[in-house]
Amino acid sequence: MPVRNLLLVMYGGVVGRVTQSSATAEPEFTYEPAYLATGSTPLGVRMPLADTTYRGASVRAFLEGVLPEDPRTRQRWGALLGVEPDDTLAILSQMGWDCPGAVQFCLADALDEMQSRGRQTQPVSDQDIATRSR
Repeated sequence: MPVRNLLLVMYGGVVGRVTQSSATAEPEFTYEPAYLATGSTPLGVRMPLADTTYRGASVRAFLEGVLPEDPRTRQRWGALLGVEPDDTLAILSQMGWDCPGAVQFCLADALDEMQSRGRQTQPVSDQDIATRSR
């Protein structure tokens, strides 16, 4: 399996890269040099702005934090996407455009498309919300 590589985008600008050599390997995160030169917001206290590659628990915790905690939801997403529910990068490679907050993930060749998408909303009725809540 080739190295998996996702761009991490915040407020529309590329912040860094998440890489993983296999589905079971620890993910790694590196800030982009351009972001280090101009950015002022780190991804978290355990990943301060620095010219280094972060590995292990801090990266895993950050990535897991943008996905649902409920194992049943992860099972459904995995089945829907055709990936293992615990393969965080595989899920983010397909669902990463729509993470909560200002952070997004995308494949490098999809960056222009994601950035040109702009803000899209989909109206949801009270009935839709009630149905989803059940």
